[in-house]
Order: sequence, then C-alpha cells, then structure tokens
Amino acid sequence: MSTVVMPITNASLNAKIEALLPAAAKVASLERELSATKARLEEAQTVAKLATMQTPFLPGSVYPVHLDRVAIGATPELVLSVYPNAEWDEDKRYLSVRVEMDHFASVTYFFEGKFGAQRVSSIIFHPAIDSGWDRSRLTERFTVLFGPPAFTASKGRALWRATPREAIELNGLPGDGTYSVRRWDYKPAWVP
Repeated sequence: MSTVVMPITNASLNAKIEALLPAAAKVASLERELSATKARLEEAQTVAKLATMQTPFLPGSVYPVHLDRVAIGATPELVLSVYPNAEWDEDKRYLSVRVEMDHFASVTYFFEGKFGAQRVSSIIFHPAIDSGWDRSRLTERFTVLFGPPAFTASKGRALWRATPREAIELNGLPGDGTYSVRRWDYKPAWVP
C-alpha cells in the first residue's frame, strides 16, 4: 500500500511561492532603484570632474577642491592626519605634501608659533606642470571670485582680501601659477 502526498506538497509549495512573490517584486524594485541611483551618482561624478577640470575652485573658497581640508589656523597634527606623507623641513617650520592632482602638484604648509602650539599661517599651492593655471588665469579666476585685488604691484603681484579670515597673494613670476593663502591680516613687504 502506498500513500500519495503530492497534492499536499504541491499546495504547500504553491503557497510558499505565493508568499515569496511580493518579496521577489520588492527585490526587483530595489535592484532597479539601486541601478538608477548608481547611474545618477556616475553622472554627478562626471559633472563634478568636468567642473573641476574647468576650475579647481568652488565659489567663495580660496582653496582648490580636494585641498580644502586644511585651512589657515590648522595644527600640524591635522596636516599630518590628512596627509600622512607630508614631510617636515629640517627646522620644522613647514610641511610639504606631494598631491599629484590634475591642477596642483604639491602644497606647502608654513607654521607660526612655538613648537607644540604651531598653527598654519600660510599655504602655498604649486601648480602641476601644464595644468594651465598660470598667473594670468589665476588672476582672472580670483577676480571673478573675490573682485579686484586690494593691492597690486609691478611684475604682476596681487593681494586679495578674499574672506574675513584669508588673503590670497599671487607672486609676480611670469607664467608661474604658484599662489599662497595667508591670514587675512597678512601684509607683504611690497604693499605700501
């Protein structure tokens, strides 16, 4: 004698399938949403990259994009936590960092104050070779962002009182795109 349990097994499996269908539909919906979100993120990253290819500066900021985590007044410890590869000069007056970005090759952080209580007083941004960010282009960009320079001098030197905390000094070397961010009260020797 044999017992047939197929209808009960089939009914049980059919019930299980019916119970799982809403979950499967939810998974499919989540997969579509994930795919769409990834596509939007990729598009946003592309737009951001194109924007920073045109200018490495955000409106109102004296710091290039991705180099804005250390500002005037920061401690050496912060610089070293953000850039573990930073190297001190032999007198521990400044830290140099190779950044190898599209627009800038390195950054130098100068400190004032006694060792142990030092703060960043000046930051020099060194452009990458062939980045296109020479003195002329920086002058144009800073003028768009902060208005005309507060002071200018022969040989292309310029100083902007950019924010309530920071000033920008552009050196006077032809073609050079090196510029520095300094404390707002900074006064270079060439300013009358």
